[in-house]
Amino acid sequence: MRGNFIKFVLSKKIRLFIKKFTFLFFILCLIALACFRFFYTHNYQILKNHLQTNIQSFVNFDYLTIGQVEISGHKYINYNQLKKNIDLLLKASKNHQDYLPLLKKITKIIKQDPWVENVVINRQKNKIIDIKISEYQPFAIYIKEGKKYLINKEGKIISQYNQEEFKTHQEFNDLIKLNGVGANLHAKSLFNILSTDKNIASQVYFASYIGQRRWDLLTFDNILIKLPSQNIEKAWEELAKIYQMPGSFIDLKIIDLRVIGKIYLSYDSKTAKELNDL
Repeated sequence: MRGNFIKFVLSKKIRLFIKKFTFLFFILCLIALACFRFFYTHNYQILKNHLQTNIQSFVNFDYLTIGQVEISGHKYINYNQLKKNIDLLLKASKNHQDYLPLLKKITKIIKQDPWVENVVINRQKNKIIDIKISEYQPFAIYIKEGKKYLINKEGKIISQYNQEEFKTHQEFNDLIKLNGVGANLHAKSLFNILSTDKNIASQVYFASYIGQRRWDLLTFDNILIKLPSQNIEKAWEELAKIYQMPGSFIDLKIIDLRVIGKIYLSYDSKTAKELNDL
């Protein structure tokens, strides 16, 4: 009992000593700072300005030049124009401190390009700013009211047809063409179907969204494939079987899969053949 009482008294004295020491140390620091500012006003101001400049530079990157910015992940964006815009921003922001962090401004400039889906900016140890860009991937050319638009698999319109852009990226000309009311909004369902069989997908160059409920496909051999509004996956499996039948495409014009469980083939002779068993 006596031992516990002694420990309690000692711990209480130690806590009191720490509190007094901390308070005294704080007072001494304030006195030292006041003396430094009073006797070395000029040096104090230099130190203050130096700290403010370094902090401002760290936060806003206002010391950067375009040579210290590295951009990767770009394929479709106008790289030269983007680099020019960032360079102009860096020069305009160099002597200003009353603005949003430069990092946000660079991100905003990059995202103005319609091809940009996401931007990640990192600051490297060598003071290089590393910008990684993720772009939307074009899936199809959507035709509406005589105008052409590049869209991704989600149906998002990326950009309107631009002759120079198509010259630069010849692969755009190989994209499937879509038309019909709401075709872009239902592009994902078409993308999912075409992805299941790349061989058949490579034969299709045009797709029409009919009655806002189903797809008609046209192949390079000028064969019209009529898909149903429901159970498209099942119909696509049946279509794959037809493609495996030798000679089934001679003079073939229409493959009608609209009726579930039935397949109708129409030929140049205007005769129709029903396939019940594949």
